[in-house]
Amino acid sequence: MLMNRILVTGASGFTGVHLQKFLQENFSGEIIPADLIMPEGLNGVKIDLLDKSQVLSLIENIKPELIIHLAGIARSENFEDIYKSNLFTTINILDSIVQSNLSDTRILLISSSAVYGNAVNANVAETALLNPVNHYGNSKLLVEKIAQQYIFKHKLKIILVRPFNLFGPGQGEAFIIPAFLTQLIRIKNGLQIPVICVGDLSGKRDFIYIDEAIRAYWLILTRGEVGEVYNVGSGYAISIQSVLETLLNLTGISCEIQTDNRRIQYHQIQHIFADTAKINSLGWQNTTSFKEAINNIINEYIQAHH
Repeated sequence: MLMNRILVTGASGFTGVHLQKFLQENFSGEIIPADLIMPEGLNGVKIDLLDKSQVLSLIENIKPELIIHLAGIARSENFEDIYKSNLFTTINILDSIVQSNLSDTRILLISSSAVYGNAVNANVAETALLNPVNHYGNSKLLVEKIAQQYIFKHKLKIILVRPFNLFGPGQGEAFIIPAFLTQLIRIKNGLQIPVICVGDLSGKRDFIYIDEAIRAYWLILTRGEVGEVYNVGSGYAISIQSVLETLLNLTGISCEIQTDNRRIQYHQIQHIFADTAKINSLGWQNTTSFKEAINNIINEYIQAHH
C-alpha cells in the first residue's frame, strides 16, 4: 500500500507540533494537519471534529492512507468536555472512514496509561487489568472499547497506543515538569521569591520524552498489528521528588520547597511504569536518558524566555 497522505488531528497541540516536525523529516508523502485552532504560519485544515458533516467532507476529500488522531483533552472544569473531545471526535472520524469506504486506511488512536488506574503491579503490561480512576482515564477506556467494535464490525485497521507521561519542550504549564521549570526560571530571573510550590512529590511515574514517543507512534502506525494496543513509555519509574532534584541540579537554582495543597491531585496514582516488551519487539528502544531530555527542555525554555 502506498502511504502518500497522512491526516494528523490535534496538529497544533504539544504532540502534534513535534509529530509534524518528525513527519517532515521522515515521511515523503503529503501531511495534512487539522485542528480547531490553526496558528498563524501553519498550513492546515481548521475543523471542528465534533461536527460530523465537517469530518465526513474532510475524509471524503483527502482520502488519507494514514491517520494519527491526537485531538482530545486531558483536563477540563466541565468533565463532559473530556468525553466529547476524546470519544465523540473519535466516533466521527471512524464513522467517516466507514462511510467513505476507506477500509485500508491505517488509524492510530491515542489512549492513555490512565486506563490502568492504580495498578496492582507497578510494572504494567498491556494485558493488565484496566481500572481508571478519573474521567480522563474513563474516556480513553471508552475510546478503546469503541475502537474494538469498529475493528470487529467494519474491519477497520485501527491500532491503539497507551502513552505514559509525555514531556518535552513546548509543553503546557499544567504538566509537572513545565510547572516546576516555569517557577525555577522566574526565581532565577528575580521575578519570584526563592520558594517553589509543589504538590505531592512521593508518586513515581514513567516519563517518556516526546521525541521517543513519536518514533514509537510512527513505528506502531506503520508496523504494528491491527487491533492491538501498545504501551509507549520509558520502561522505568522516576519519583516526582527526583524530577524536582534533577531540575534544581541542572538549573543550579537553590530555593525553599513548599507544599501547596491545591497542587495535590485527587486520586493520585502512586507508582506506575510501562512494560515495553511489546513495542521493543517492533524494534523500538528508548534512547534518550531522562537527564539528557531535561537538559534539552531547559535549554529550549531559557532560549524561549530570554
